[in-house]
Amino acid sequence: MNAALLLALPALLLGQVPASELFRTLPDPTPGPTPTAAPIPDTLPGFVASLTTTQAEVQDRVAVFADGTVLRTVRKGSRTTRFRHSLPAPERDLVVRVAREALTVDPARVEPRTVDAGNRALARHRLEVAGPEGDARVFEFDELTSVPLSLGRARGALEDLRGRIEKEEERQGRWDAKDLEEGDRLRRRSDGRWFVVERDDRLSRYLELVELGRALERMMLTRKEIPQVFEAPSGDDPTPAVPR
Repeated sequence: MNAALLLALPALLLGQVPASELFRTLPDPTPGPTPTAAPIPDTLPGFVASLTTTQAEVQDRVAVFADGTVLRTVRKGSRTTRFRHSLPAPERDLVVRVAREALTVDPARVEPRTVDAGNRALARHRLEVAGPEGDARVFEFDELTSVPLSLGRARGALEDLRGRIEKEEERQGRWDAKDLEEGDRLRRRSDGRWFVVERDDRLSRYLELVELGRALERMMLTRKEIPQVFEAPSGDDPTPAVPR
């Protein structure tokens, strides 16, 4: 028998508590709002502007930050490659000024699509520009959309920047990794972290690389893939400090 009922039984027998009070059904508590997780920002502090272009299975995003850092992220199917670059101050200031001109445009004036969005051969663009309060104004359009001049200039500046750094990435990625061996140190392009070739099995087409110092990250890459991810080794590179 329920413990609460046993305690109340004497009072029930003496007529002090009506039986209906012991067996009444309490209403279900009113459900409160379901808590939602705080959104994870997709930009870093100092974000200025970004242009994301999607065509077929390829998505290419270039983002500019106030300190001159440029991050390029390329997604092809399930594979993602990241690159980091740095702009000299005059070039950074020019890109920032042109990009911020887009803030004069009302996003409602821009038609997001002019043709069937399912046309995978059509390049679709997403331009984000940081506002004065730190919020990002977003413009979505495709390559056939007619956009205001200031918005077109901002898109053009970021496309030109992406084209130039893409050529630089291709030039840097032409070094030959055939002579790499165990113990060689390489610096990753995307974040400057150092890795060391831990295993070079000549019977396998893959090399195993481990993050230097912390060993928190391991990678298995072919010699052909390594130049796309890592800078060419240099004998003048100083011994890297162990990351904290």
